[in-house]
Amino acid sequence: MRYAFRYCFALVRFVFSVLFNGRVFCLVIAVRANFFSRLSRLRARSAAFAAATKGAIAVEFALLAGPLILLLIAMFELGSNQLHLQQVERIAQRATLLLRTGEIRAADYTAQSFRSDVLCKNLVLLTCGNIVVNLSSPQSSERITGANVSGAKWCPGAAHEVRLLQIAYPVPLLSRIWAGTPLSTPYFIASNGLRNAPDAQTGACA
Repeated sequence: MRYAFRYCFALVRFVFSVLFNGRVFCLVIAVRANFFSRLSRLRARSAAFAAATKGAIAVEFALLAGPLILLLIAMFELGSNQLHLQQVERIAQRATLLLRTGEIRAADYTAQSFRSDVLCKNLVLLTCGNIVVNLSSPQSSERITGANVSGAKWCPGAAHEVRLLQIAYPVPLLSRIWAGTPLSTPYFIASNGLRNAPDAQTGACA
């Protein structure tokens, strides 16, 4: 018991002597100051990093530019296709009206002359050389389709006969690429039926 008391007393004397000299106290103060100094610098750097927005706009634009450009191209192509189809339908209706009223006679034309003299007037978006004309009976076997226009013919028919006038125009290349069929050539087609005038002359098929 006596030795334990002496040991504790000596330890207390040592602690007080060291604290009195200020060595440990100064060491603790220095470590504490260094820790808080580093912590404050870390906080300042974190705040500066969080507040840095110099390149944020460029990064956001890079992430959104691709989808937005594709969306704009798709919208433009959709509008272009709609205008092409409306133009095809407009010239088909106009040509059908001229044939119905007898203002022009199909027997006086060939497919090429009908295209250049009647259809290709006042074209806006379409190229005249790409227009395909089919004038035949309304039977399904003589019609052309959007996938095949190779069977197009020019058969004016006789008086009072029912004819089917079809105007076809190829779909633009960009739309075919979007559809995944760039090598094939689908067509916009407008079809109108008509009956030849009573005084219509009979024309041979070509």
